[in-house]
Amino acid sequence: MARPPPADYSVFDDLGTRPALKELVAKAKRGNVTHFPDIKYNAREVVSEVPDKPVWVRATIFPLSGRISQFAHYVLIHENITETKRMEREILQISNLERERMGQDLHDTIGQHLVGMVYLVEVLERKLAESKSLQADTAKRISAICKTTHAQLRNVVRGLLPIEASCR
Repeated sequence: MARPPPADYSVFDDLGTRPALKELVAKAKRGNVTHFPDIKYNAREVVSEVPDKPVWVRATIFPLSGRISQFAHYVLIHENITETKRMEREILQISNLERERMGQDLHDTIGQHLVGMVYLVEVLERKLAESKSLQADTAKRISAICKTTHAQLRNVVRGLLPIEASCR
């Protein structure tokens, strides 16, 4: 069974040692309900006998006023959100993999088709120009549109793929 923290332990002192939380601790001491950002916390830092197992905690402090409206007591509600944080990381990894797959699919399919279209239209444009056809200009515009579309697609794919994959 885990031992309780030392008798002189103060959650305010503990949280107050974290620079990013000092203002929030001061806010709670002034009597304001205070919601803390998610905190990675290891109880072993306070009680050496507990397992060295950091957890993510979401906490809120509610001050309780006394007779003279001094805040002598506080209610600290905290929730272990370690599993939630793990699931968030997993969802982010899955999302990144799916984004990369979509980028690769766009590159391998539509990108290749657009490149093929550009070459075919350029050949058509040359043949129409050689035969003095009035449609040569139309073929040239189609080629320009295909090139622009391909460049736009490459920019989209570059945003979807990780840096090392998009540099290939």
